[in-house]
Amino acid sequence: MASVTPSFFGRGASGWVRKAPAAVLAFAALALLSACGGGSSGASGGEGKAADATSIATASAVVPVDERTAALQAEGARLNTVELEAAEAIASTVSSAKAPPKASFNATSKATSKAVAGVVPVYRFFNTRTQAHFYTTSATERDQIRNTLPQFQYEGEAFSAMGAAGAGLSPVHRFFNSQTGVHFYTISDDEKNHIQATLPQFRYEGVAYHASKVAGAGLIPLHRFYLATRGFHFYSASPTEAAYIKTTLPQYVYEGVAYHVPGTVEPVAGVINPILFVTQVPHTADFAARMSTFANHLARPDHVPRGGDLYVRYPDGSLRNLTREAGFGMDGFQGAQAIAVREPSVHWSGNKALFSMIVGAPAVRYQVKTFYWQIYEVNGLAKGETVSITKVANQPLTYNNVSPFYGTDDRVLFTSDRPRGGEAHLYPQLDEYESTAIVTGIWSLNPANGDLRLLNHTVSGAFSPSIDSAGRVVFTRWDHLQQDQQADAQRAGGTDYGATTYASEAAGAASLGLTPEVFPERRANHTGAFGAVAGYTNNFFAPWQINEDGTDEETLNHVGRHELSFGFIGESFTDDPALTYSSNPAFRANTKYLRGDGGLMQLREDPARPGSFLGIYAREFGSLSTNQIVRFNGGIGVNPEQMAVTDVTAPSNPDGSITGGRYRNPLPLSTGALVATHTPTAAATAAQMTQFLIKPLTVGAGGLQQAGISLTGGVREAVTWWDPDTQRSFDGLLWELEAVEVVARARPATRQAPALATPELSVFSEEAVSEAELRSWLRANDLALIVTRNQTSRDRADQQQPFNLRVPGGVSTVAPGGGRVYDIAHFQLFQADQVRGYRFPGRRPIATPMHEPRASHPANPTGPVSSVPIAADGSTAAFVPARRAMTWQTTDGGGNAVVRERVWITFQPGEVRVCASCHGVNERNQAGGLAPTNKPEALRTLLRHWKTLPR
Repeated sequence: MASVTPSFFGRGASGWVRKAPAAVLAFAALALLSACGGGSSGASGGEGKAADATSIATASAVVPVDERTAALQAEGARLNTVELEAAEAIASTVSSAKAPPKASFNATSKATSKAVAGVVPVYRFFNTRTQAHFYTTSATERDQIRNTLPQFQYEGEAFSAMGAAGAGLSPVHRFFNSQTGVHFYTISDDEKNHIQATLPQFRYEGVAYHASKVAGAGLIPLHRFYLATRGFHFYSASPTEAAYIKTTLPQYVYEGVAYHVPGTVEPVAGVINPILFVTQVPHTADFAARMSTFANHLARPDHVPRGGDLYVRYPDGSLRNLTREAGFGMDGFQGAQAIAVREPSVHWSGNKALFSMIVGAPAVRYQVKTFYWQIYEVNGLAKGETVSITKVANQPLTYNNVSPFYGTDDRVLFTSDRPRGGEAHLYPQLDEYESTAIVTGIWSLNPANGDLRLLNHTVSGAFSPSIDSAGRVVFTRWDHLQQDQQADAQRAGGTDYGATTYASEAAGAASLGLTPEVFPERRANHTGAFGAVAGYTNNFFAPWQINEDGTDEETLNHVGRHELSFGFIGESFTDDPALTYSSNPAFRANTKYLRGDGGLMQLREDPARPGSFLGIYAREFGSLSTNQIVRFNGGIGVNPEQMAVTDVTAPSNPDGSITGGRYRNPLPLSTGALVATHTPTAAATAAQMTQFLIKPLTVGAGGLQQAGISLTGGVREAVTWWDPDTQRSFDGLLWELEAVEVVARARPATRQAPALATPELSVFSEEAVSEAELRSWLRANDLALIVTRNQTSRDRADQQQPFNLRVPGGVSTVAPGGGRVYDIAHFQLFQADQVRGYRFPGRRPIATPMHEPRASHPANPTGPVSSVPIAADGSTAAFVPARRAMTWQTTDGGGNAVVRERVWITFQPGEVRVCASCHGVNERNQAGGLAPTNKPEALRTLLRHWKTLPR
């Protein structure tokens, strides 16, 4: 591993800084750090006598290190660490005794002031003959080597030291290894004595210079590495260089901080606040596991290995393990005190945070115990503060509660797999795709009194929620909304899943056998009332929004698949030539096509660019939710036709690989900088992803961002656990996930549902109905009211379903190009009932005709079950159950489906939700008209009916 290339680290004012592109740096560091050691000036430091020039010049081949020598050197490293830890403990005790509360005491203040006058540079060379680094504080020796020994490549000033003894300082002892021709340094008297007693090849040469055993103002840590195969040590005061070695050169064993030397913190551009993040023992399972796109909330050890912690990284590069400080977690074998942690979220004040944690793991083989993710709050995030971690009160105790964050009113919002109504026999809710356990929606909790509310009932899950600057709860939602593929396989004579339909959600409900689903259309192509019908499946992860009280649930700004996944959506009736599988590019600004089997994950608003969001454009399976980082403009009120997704990092290649590696958990910072979790693995293959580290991003080729050097230098841990059948073990760098910035943020105003518009208010007034009285009745009956002004009006870009629509004897909206016109007469409503069961626990929701008895409507004898008539003006109005996912379709007079909603929507008690058109109108409808403004006659009919109901 010889090298004649000089190092690409040069010393700047604040330490060692990178001076070359990352790709060049990686090559250079790999070559140059193939071995390392040290040299120095004379025993008194400064301009003392030069080191043995003959030894330096003649040192040649590296002598292999035997196991005994390696073990003795490792013991020396341990002694150094123990001694420095003891010194820090003493300094902390002195600080606590003498300093006022929350004040920082500089245990080395005298040493620091002394160092200002006595600081000397330490020069670094690379010896191409020994492949080691040589250090000296002597300018004379530096110049002599440069002039006479060409095998030594000069690399500049590596760090600084103190040239003379002083208060608070300790001597740094220097040894010369006669076998390798390399110098070794230690500040530890215990290590010095150990080497002198056990390693005769190390010749003691006295004191090289002085440094400090403890941290302090004006001091920075000098990191120490050991290459066991050659017996060399390497030293660096650069956190960037140290991080690169720790995370990319595993052959170099990190032995910790050697001692502390004069210097200033090497800043990372844009990272000026603490970063809170979690670590996770690597686990490459990509289905229903910790890193999956969905069903990632499960708590068994085969879904999420134990061993991670909650960390904070301060701007000076120091790390703090908050969970360990608070008494949570354990090293080695993961037993009763083991933990796993996830998804921290910082309070508006910046002084506390929420996160989810599992406590406990199987203590013996085959032990099957039930564990749950629960929400905890951490205080004491600032340096010098005492950390405390407490479990959030009154949360659901026997369910998995994840993705917590603070509401604008300080309620705790989170996702949970608690059943919609808390029915234990319905646990867990199973998703619409793989019939796998899923979270049921976003919940809101007041920990003080236990007030718990379901904000939206998500049939296939909601992920990574947060509150944006406009006060919206923004999250990724998955509507698979297709018929049951497990039931289809069973009907076709394939795997017998034991699929059956229960008569209701009630405990003990009778099994009806495998009944057919009624919504949406079948998954396979078939023939219907309007000819050939395309089979329908959907697997898109879209951005969604709701208010904090759960009202106004919709895709972000009502953006549709025809703006985001605009190709190959599939027309519903293939015999209608007017329908198309692709939307018109003239009706969308977005040119980046998002695949239909993935979408936008891990969304975060950019605090430096309000309304601009970053996320990961990832596939449903195979890549641990990794891919490229993208940006899109989703600010409040942005017209969906103007929303566009753009590349932030390199897009994937045709084979799914990404040049430069893959990303997860983007974190836009308040400074405008960007950090993210990064793996150097290019392939979209979970098993190959052996490293996930938080890194700052910098501008690279073509203006795209690329990963820099690890912010943390990596967190190493060795753990063993039962999964529960097989004993697993890991020793290496933990994965770093879900970083958040610890900084105060402006608390947005709590966003409410908008007031009713003039058309609807006019109807209320003309019918002498009090809006407040109606809303009160709705809340008392756990109902909502939904209104559409004109079901025949559709957005001009949505041409995958019929868009030339007519109400018999009433309004029609037909595109200029003409084509088949469809009559629509009824509006049929479906609710998500958990009535599909299998051989395994849990129930899958099925679209079931609405059957809420309190939702009374005027009789509609000619319409299909659970439908209301479409009025002559195209309007509809209906009472629907609240806090339960709903969907719908328009049908012709015979009850044949024409236009299907194809997403689930949840309404809140007392909510009155008005849509002007079916699917809304962004700019113009299919006929070139604006959004409807008619007074909905269907609302008038329903209000008259309501006045006849008992109250």
